[in-house]
Amino acid sequence: MIDKKAVGERIRAIRLSLGYTMGEFGSKLGHKTGKSNVSRWERGENLPNSRVLSDIAFYGQVSVEELLHGLDTKVNIMDKFIEFVEKDRFREAYIFFDNEINGRFDSPEHDYAIEIAKEFIKQLEKEAKEG
Repeated sequence: MIDKKAVGERIRAIRLSLGYTMGEFGSKLGHKTGKSNVSRWERGENLPNSRVLSDIAFYGQVSVEELLHGLDTKVNIMDKFIEFVEKDRFREAYIFFDNEINGRFDSPEHDYAIEIAKEFIKQLEKEAKEG
């Protein structure tokens, strides 16, 4: 079951992170989406349709699944990854990266970041073995 209030909180967080008022956010989403629609979503009274959910997820740089169910966000996932690296747990960092991050967020920028991160992890593993 989807917790509409929790989804509303996530929608509000996305809107605020983008610096939009409710009216501006509604206009950005288009298709006759107004301030009152955004307000009802944020209060958890109802949910946007699938097209609008997809657009909100896109603007928030999360998946629709994350928007609806509150799965780990990119920030939380990257924090966990960094925690492994900072504790010199490179093998675990690599496994975590491969399982939790790789391929999860699709975009050309993400693919480039993935390749850089993989090279970084390999370099850290090499230095740890030599060191």
